[in-house]
Amino acid sequence: MEFNKPKPLNLAGDLAKNFNEFQEEVLEYFEATETGTKSAGVQIARLKNLLGRDAVRLYKTLTTIKPEEETVNDILSVLKSHCIPKKNETILVFNFFNRKQCLSEPFENFYAELRALATPCEFGDQEDKLLRAQIILGVNSQSIKQHLLREDTTLNKVVEYCKSVELADKNLKTIEDGGRSSQSDIFKVSRKTTTPQPSQVQNQCHLQKAGQSRSRNNLQQTEPLRPDPKENLGGKMEQYIKRCSATKLTSAEKLMYICKNQLGKF
Repeated sequence: MEFNKPKPLNLAGDLAKNFNEFQEEVLEYFEATETGTKSAGVQIARLKNLLGRDAVRLYKTLTTIKPEEETVNDILSVLKSHCIPKKNETILVFNFFNRKQCLSEPFENFYAELRALATPCEFGDQEDKLLRAQIILGVNSQSIKQHLLREDTTLNKVVEYCKSVELADKNLKTIEDGGRSSQSDIFKVSRKTTTPQPSQVQNQCHLQKAGQSRSRNNLQQTEPLRPDPKENLGGKMEQYIKRCSATKLTSAEKLMYICKNQLGKF
């Protein structure tokens, strides 16, 4: 039976990631092909064949182990030391405890990165407890902090609570935005239907004088201007014009509609 061989170890890019993936695939391949039941010589030959020419050359420059004493684990250990440098545990722990949720950052992203930062710290059985503490300390919502500080709960409950609050805030914002949009549309429609158009509000006012019919266009106002029956125009418009420009009509809403056509022709 044939099995898919792992690709040679890639020495470019992220060496740590490349080595971990290569080692995992090699161990699975050895398990499938029952390489562990073979002699040490066969195991080493298969591993070097899978490593590729460049990786084998690198191993030879790094190793101090004699060829007759080397094992599969020795070869992998030498390459691992090169591809995955020794970690500075102090910096790793500092990065974990210094991680805070950024403004407008989704909680899911914040939590995922916290878990990634916790992995190399090797907290062991204390990892869940420290993750829970850092979520409470690092979350950017003061109301969430206050709620979580009131009770001692598990990591899963803390995560679920933060997710539920974030989802509720999003739903509330959607409802509020939708309500404002609907009110705006109603207001626009209301203004459109109630604002008078000049062509719609002009009417003909007929005035009788000396047996002849005269007409003028009178633009209706909130307080329509009509000739005072006590005024004797006598062919002059001074009194009517003065009344039109009285102080009670100086509001912008009224003046915007006053024009010469309103006074008519006499």
